[in-house]
Amino acid sequence: MFCINCGAPVEEPSHGDNEANRPTALQTEYVLDEIRKLEALREDGVVTEKEFQEQRRNLIGTLTADQSKKRFDPRRL
Repeated sequence: MFCINCGAPVEEPSHGDNEANRPTALQTEYVLDEIRKLEALREDGVVTEKEFQEQRRNLIGTLTADQSKKRFDPRRL
């Protein structure tokens, strides 16, 4: 089986779900906390549903990005 992006065999350790690409528990907890805050702002009418969904998507994107290539920095959110 081969990677559809680069053609390399999928069995190689650089492909798939390996430890280097997983977010840490701290990163995950931070993102969940920020989403909870956004939910409260949405419920209070401070942000719209569209704004909430956009920010939520951005936050989740920080978890799914290749963690080995960038360090997590909550100040960038």
